[in-house]
Amino acid sequence: MDEGREQAIPEGARSAVAPAWMLGVRDLGWRRRRFVIACLATGLVLTLALLMTGIKAGLDNEPARAVAFFHAGAWIVPHGVEAPFNGQAPFAAAEVGAVQATQGVHAAFPVVLIGGTVKVRNVDVMGLPSDAIAASSPSVSRALTRGLDAADATLGVPIGARVRLDGTLLRIGALTSGLAYFGGTPTVIVPLAQAQRLAFGGRPLATAIIVRGRPRTVPRGFVELTDHQVAVSLKRPVAGADQVITLIRSLLWIVAAGIVAAILYLSALEQTSEFAVLKAIGISTATMLLALGFQALVISLISGLIAVGLTAALAPAAGLAVTLGWSSYVLLFVVALSVGCIGSLLALRRVVTVDPALAFGR
Repeated sequence: MDEGREQAIPEGARSAVAPAWMLGVRDLGWRRRRFVIACLATGLVLTLALLMTGIKAGLDNEPARAVAFFHAGAWIVPHGVEAPFNGQAPFAAAEVGAVQATQGVHAAFPVVLIGGTVKVRNVDVMGLPSDAIAASSPSVSRALTRGLDAADATLGVPIGARVRLDGTLLRIGALTSGLAYFGGTPTVIVPLAQAQRLAFGGRPLATAIIVRGRPRTVPRGFVELTDHQVAVSLKRPVAGADQVITLIRSLLWIVAAGIVAAILYLSALEQTSEFAVLKAIGISTATMLLALGFQALVISLISGLIAVGLTAALAPAAGLAVTLGWSSYVLLFVVALSVGCIGSLLALRRVVTVDPALAFGR
């Protein structure tokens, strides 16, 4: 045992009433390099877990945001089509007239939902009449009225830019934010007639009808879907990725607990003789257990703060929407504290089993 450690033990042990946190702070000071490494390593793992939580939340929220953009009371699609975003069965856009005449319908609009490529990047294309989104996005509605197009900000093109969608020149007149689905695929919005030219050679066809109100009946050969049904179908293609993210996040929690456990257990092994001395002079086992628990909580809290800072810095480079609300941060610190408690169990067991007789040699 080095000279500094020999002096530290009697000084910390002379008073049997020394608070447990003081013992924990003293040990953190003597092993500060090890605990700094533990905080950084655990913080990095918690950062990855927090990013996974944000990405999962982003994937979970995408369908609801995309569906809410249309402010639809109902969706009308041909019979046999799972949902408007997941399949195509084009029909005559004139069918909107029959829907419009149905009792309970205030307004109905044909839409074309297809896929495309912009700047060697897959995009989801929405072909809409300008008045279909006048309430939800006036800026996009005005752009469509002027014959311009709109794109989500995740595509990375500014207002006024000219880009090609599968060979067709687009002029971006408005931007949307957070309007993406199928795992962060950006959305491009074009006038209905332009989408019909892209998909159907200019024929007046549509892939779905959005309805304001709730129709009492639907035309023969069509079915009605609710927003919830459409959102569920939108989420299905990324359900596998969602499960993988949940699994990886759970493994990261375990790794974080393992790091804390390894650091504290190594410290407990090194302090076997010190624990024996403390027990021999009357320091209770409970006090030493609280000291180790204090160390675990300090590591966990500092690691959590590191994770919050790193996540804020790394989230813009994630490539997917990272959605983090206050509940995500509460979850982080709850898990971090739980990780600290779980990680300290091995070290606590070591303290309990130390024999005070070791203080007097064998």
